[in-house]
Amino acid sequence: MKNAILTALCIFAIIHSVISWQSSIVGYNAVSKKLSYVRDAEGNVIPDFSTSGYHSGERELPNVSQVKTLSWVEMTDHTNYIQNAINEVSILPISSNFRGALVLGPGRYIIKGSLYINASGVVLRGSGQGMNDNIDTILEAVDNTPDQRDVIIAGSGDNDRWRAQVKSTKTNILNDMDVGDKIITVQKQLFSVGDTVVITYPTTDAWLQSVQYGGTDPQWTVNDQISIQYHRIVTATTGNTITINAPVFNSLRKNLSQPTIYKHDNTNRINHIGVEDLRIVIKSNGGPSDENHAWNALSFTGAEHVFVRRCTMTGFGLAGVEFQTVTYATVDSVTAEKPVAQTTGGRMYNFCLSDAAQHILIKNSHARDGRHHYVSNGSARVSGMVVLNCTCSNINAASEGHRRWSTGILYDNLKSDYDNLAIGIYTRGTMGPSHGWSAANSVVWNSRVPRGSICVQKPPTAQNFGIGCHGVVSGNKQPCPFEAQQGFIEGSNVEGLEPSSLYLAQLVDRLNNQ
Repeated sequence: MKNAILTALCIFAIIHSVISWQSSIVGYNAVSKKLSYVRDAEGNVIPDFSTSGYHSGERELPNVSQVKTLSWVEMTDHTNYIQNAINEVSILPISSNFRGALVLGPGRYIIKGSLYINASGVVLRGSGQGMNDNIDTILEAVDNTPDQRDVIIAGSGDNDRWRAQVKSTKTNILNDMDVGDKIITVQKQLFSVGDTVVITYPTTDAWLQSVQYGGTDPQWTVNDQISIQYHRIVTATTGNTITINAPVFNSLRKNLSQPTIYKHDNTNRINHIGVEDLRIVIKSNGGPSDENHAWNALSFTGAEHVFVRRCTMTGFGLAGVEFQTVTYATVDSVTAEKPVAQTTGGRMYNFCLSDAAQHILIKNSHARDGRHHYVSNGSARVSGMVVLNCTCSNINAASEGHRRWSTGILYDNLKSDYDNLAIGIYTRGTMGPSHGWSAANSVVWNSRVPRGSICVQKPPTAQNFGIGCHGVVSGNKQPCPFEAQQGFIEGSNVEGLEPSSLYLAQLVDRLNNQ
C-alpha cells in the first residue's frame, strides 16, 4: 500500500502545481486540504469513485513470479497445449495470493477453442503485444466452433450476479440512504468486519413512478427487474449499524422500495488472476460484417481482484475486454481495436461492463473502430466504472451508460477525436429495448472532445455532472438524442481544473485517511 500512496501523492503533487480553478460542488478545503463536497437540495452529490480497480487501488498491479514457460511449437491447434500448461500452474500452492505466471514464448499460437483461467492465483503472460511472431506472443483465434465463443475466459465462468447467500443473513436496511452514504442501519446485526455483502433495492412500481418509468415507450415495468445492487465489504460495525467500504451510488428511499442486505457466499470465487503482454487476434473470413468467428477476446466472468495490462485485442464482435460478475478489476495500457461485426446493437463495445460488474478501473488504454468504446451495458447492477486517461478514435457511437439505470460512472480525462456525440450520461429514450435513463449519479470530468460533444442530462431523483470538459457540453436535444432536463454542467472549455483527475484526488484522500 505504501508504494501506491507514494505514487498517487507524486501524481497529485505534479497535477496540483499547474491548476487554477475548482468546481463549486467539489474542491479542496482550505483547512483540511482534502476534497469537500456540496449536496444539492435532493441530496445528490458527486460520489467517491476511488475504490475502483484491483484491490481498490490500494496496491500496485503485481509482478508475479514465472513458474512455467511454454515455447512455441508448430501445431495446427495450440488450445490444449496452452490449456494443459495453465492447468499445471493451477494446482501449484498459493503464496501471497498467487500460484505464479505461465509465460508463453514468442510465436503465433493457433486457438481453435477457448482458454480457461479458472483457478485463483494464475497469471497468463506473453512476451509482447506486438505483431512480430519472432518477439511477441500472438493468440490467433480461428474457426467458429462453438459459435461466437470467447477466446479467454478468466474466472469461474459463472455469471451468477452474486446470488449465493450465506443462509439466514438477509435483513432489511432501516435507514434511508443518500448517494455517497456508507453507514447502514440493519434490522438484524448479522455482519462482521471483512464480510462481503450485497445491497439490493428491488424494482417496485413506486420507484418506477419516481423515475417516470424510465422515460421511455414502452415504459419500464416491475417485470423488467431493474433492481439496483451494490457489492460491498463491511469495514466497521457498531450496535446495529455497519459501515461499507464504498458508497452507494443511488439514493435508497424506503417509501419507494425496501432495501435489503445479505452476506454473499463467495467461497467459490476465483480471485487474483491476470493476463498480460500478449496480442489476441480473432480471424474472420466473411468481410467487415462477418459474425461467424470468436466473439470476445477476453471475458472476465465470476472473479475479483483481477487485471489485464499491456495487451492488444483485435477482430472481436462484442468486446476486447468484457466483465460479468466481476469486482475490483484494473485494465491498464490495453488496446481494443478493429472489431468485426455488423454495425448495430449488441456489438463493438470495445471495453464492456456487461453485467454485475463493479469497482472496475480502465486506465491508459485506447479504443478504436468500435461503437460504444467504454460502456456500461449491464443495467442497474453495473456501477463504479472509472475510465481514466484513456483515448478513443474512429468511433461510431458514444461511450456511455447504455441502458436502464447504471449508476456511478466516471469518465476522467477521456479524450476522443469523434466529430459527433462522444460521451453520454443521459437518457437513451426509446433506443434499444426501452433503454431509457442509461446513467445516474455519473460524472464526466476534465474530458476532451474538441471536435465533438458530450451530453449531460439530469435523471429524475438523481443527477449527472459534466465538469471542466472541452467540446460542446450540453443537456439539450442537440447534441443529446432526446429532450430532458440538463444536468450539472460547469467550467466547460476552461483550462486549469483542480484537481485535474477526480479519481486520483479521491484515491489520495482515501489512502491518507487509511
